[in-house]
Order: sequence, then C-alpha cells, then structure tokens
Amino acid sequence: MSTMSSLERVATAIQLKEPDRVPVIPVLMIRALKEIDAPATREVLHDPDTMAQAKLTSFKKFGGDALIAGTGLNVEAEALGCTFEYLEEEIPVMEHRILEENPDLGQLGSVDINQGRVSAVAKEIEILNREHGSTAVIGVCISGPFTTALELRGLVGAMDDMKSNPDYFKALMEKSANEIIRYSDILIDHGALALNMLEPLCSCDVIPPEMYLEWALPYQQKIFNHIKSKERVPIIHVCTYSQPIWSSLPETGAFAFHGDILPSLMDCKNNIGDKICLIGNVNPIDVLLYGTPEDVKEASIRCIKNAGPKGGFVLAAGCDTGYDVPDENLHVMVETANRHSYPLN
Repeated sequence: MSTMSSLERVATAIQLKEPDRVPVIPVLMIRALKEIDAPATREVLHDPDTMAQAKLTSFKKFGGDALIAGTGLNVEAEALGCTFEYLEEEIPVMEHRILEENPDLGQLGSVDINQGRVSAVAKEIEILNREHGSTAVIGVCISGPFTTALELRGLVGAMDDMKSNPDYFKALMEKSANEIIRYSDILIDHGALALNMLEPLCSCDVIPPEMYLEWALPYQQKIFNHIKSKERVPIIHVCTYSQPIWSSLPETGAFAFHGDILPSLMDCKNNIGDKICLIGNVNPIDVLLYGTPEDVKEASIRCIKNAGPKGGFVLAAGCDTGYDVPDENLHVMVETANRHSYPLN
C-alpha cells in the first residue's frame, strides 16, 4: 500500500534512497494531446490552457508520479530565431537554422516571456502547479547548451567551428547556456520543480566522449549550478549510446540521469547508480508503441530488477512517448511500478 505522495516518492528516489514503491513517469507530452483529441499544431502548442488540459486529463487517466509541461526540445532555439514546422502528431521540426548560412551571433534574439512557446510553457506550468504541485512533481524540459548550439548553427558548421574557429564556437556555447539559464528562470518563477536538460546530440552515437568533455560538460555544469542555486531539481537526458560518458554525468551536477541508457541499465546502475538517480528506460518505440502489454510488463520488471534495488531509480519511458502509444501499454507500465514496493525482492 502506498504511503508517500508522488512528490515524496520521487524526492526519495532522487536522494538515492528507497521510497515506499517504485516511482513511475510515463513521459506524456505530445502523447497527452491525444487524450483531448488535439493535434500538435502551432495554435495548440501556444495555448497553455489546452496543453494543461491534455496533461491533467492524461495524469488522471494513467497515473504516475509527475506531470511534464511543454513538448520538449528547441523552445530556446525558436526564441532565438530558428523557424519550425508544426506537425499534428509530433514535436515541431526545424525548418531554418538561423546561423547555418550566416554565423553572425549578433542576429540572435533572446529568450523572454513573449518569445515563441516560452509564455505557453510557463503558463502551463503555472496551471499544473496549481492543480498538483503540492503532491506531484511538476517537471519541464529545457534544451541542453550543446544541442542548442548545434541546432542554431547546424551540425556541419558547428563541427567545423570546433576545429577551425574555437573562439567563435565558445561564444556560441556561452550564448546558448546564458539563454537556457534565462529560460530556466522563467520556468522556475512559474512553478517548475524539476528541469530535464535534453542533450540528444551529446550521445556517443553522435560525438566522441572527448568532445563531450571539452564542449558540453562545462556549460551543463554552469546551467545546473544555477538551477540548484534556485533550489530546483536538475536532470540530464542523453539519448541512445552513452556508456563512455556515464562517469561524467554525475559531474554535471544533475540529480538524475534519464534516457535510453544504452547499452545496459544494469551496467549503468553498477557504474554510477550510487552517485546519481537513474530514470528509464522502457523503450518508447519497440516496447511501448509496437509491443504488447505483456512486452511492456516484462520490460518494466526487467528495468526494476536491474536498477531498482537500494532505491535511486524511477521507472519511465526512455524518451518521449509517441502519439499512437496504446492506452493499455501505458496502463501496464504504471501498474507494474505500483505493484513493486520496497524493499524489493
């Protein structure tokens, strides 16, 4: 029987302790819109009332221990001048990278409450916090500084800058980090408790670990130190293969590591599980989208067995869940966590 609130449960796990049962976050951002029959159009994603309604409806239906505002990546890049195509069942897709052809940093805008989706996400947080802030985690995603810099400049240009024009790329990284801090402050002022930094382009499938250590880690530390100074919870998300940088992730200052956590959640637990809470890593595509409820149950139990002992673990989808993930698969993941009380056998 549950004895903690969702807020207490996740807080205990973040502190690397054992809560009453395994915490669970199904990660419902774009997927939440399906519950109110709303497409992910520009109008919807800029409407905090509609977005909050979707999250609250999903939370009531599926449960879990956190609500996540917004839809994830690139709010900052949009505010700084990039343009996006809005799709009906996916996150917005980049149309134009503002620095790709002209690298002049002077043309970049600045994040403020009136830019792009900034206001919508902030006001959505305010609504979610008003409804559940006393009992559940109100989380939100921020973009990572390395990913933001590459989104602004383009992958080819950024890689060339790091080699041939490092002073320029350092200035771009400083700009990215400072704007993410500005965005974080807005979100915190509106009630965000946990801020999950999305750094998909720090995956070791994209860059080597030495590039991560030189160009990403110092700026992640700067942002997380600021977030912690505001007494909020910093989380880092890295997609796909991340093993070569596992030992560096606690150095970011993050309290938790969320992701696909490849090649193995068990190896990650053994490597850094005594230093940072692990969040994941039920496969959002192969298992949650295309798997059966039994597949989801088996994957969830495997995650709990591999990373749940001694606490410091939150069961979750390894990344955002798609618009068409079946209801029954989300129910099974949450119910599986609900049945696993501490101490785990």
